[in-house]
Amino acid sequence: MIMQLIDDSRTTIYLNDINYYFEGLKSSITALQLHCNRDRYVFSLCENLLQKIAIVEKIITSTNLNLPIAIASEVNRLFIVDKNLSGVNVTILNSKREFNGNSIAYLKLLV
Repeated sequence: MIMQLIDDSRTTIYLNDINYYFEGLKSSITALQLHCNRDRYVFSLCENLLQKIAIVEKIITSTNLNLPIAIASEVNRLFIVDKNLSGVNVTILNSKREFNGNSIAYLKLLV
């Protein structure tokens, strides 16, 4: 089962949907595997599919999307609150380095 990445209601809904479909796939594949337990090809194919689903679940849970999702959620909220807003400046500081105001990169994204 995939864990919740952050406290965002839309993200929670999406992850719950992903969990629902993964659990359905795993249940169907397991049922097919039990039904065709004498067919080595089908049994092996089902086992392989279950392993691939487990890998996808691990990839989703091990990816650290907290920061990008939090930034996107806050930017979206700002655009909804202020209809005249045409841009948002986001400053990301590296907590492992001393702040140097002369060494800042600028990234401009058009959405």
